[in-house]
Amino acid sequence: MTGDAVSIRPYEDADERSWLECRVLAFLDSAYFDAVEREKERYDRPSIELVAEVDGRIVGLMDVECEEEPGTLCEDRPGLGGMIWHLAVLRDFRRRGIASRLLGAAEDTARQQGLERFEAWTRDDTWVQR
Repeated sequence: MTGDAVSIRPYEDADERSWLECRVLAFLDSAYFDAVEREKERYDRPSIELVAEVDGRIVGLMDVECEEEPGTLCEDRPGLGGMIWHLAVLRDFRRRGIASRLLGAAEDTARQQGLERFEAWTRDDTWVQR
């Protein structure tokens, strides 16, 4: 990590502005460049909301909304799923394992909540689909 210590922690309401800035800038070079929001989404179901920080700056984020009953949010399959609504890392911090760490932390929490899988939607960015 070139000396930058990354910490993964739960999202807090006080993070909203930094979260929004990170999301906008991280999506700028993707097919989601036009998905600009003025407020962070709030979820009706339980959620896993994480941020990645370097020196107190949010450089990555991940939001997963969790099913309470199979097939109510994700594809109708056995077991509970979680929908990944956001996974983003600022361009200057990519290729350092931050997204993998966010995903790993979300998976750990999801297992504790009884989720068996994650699902996600993407647009047509080949690099994102990989």
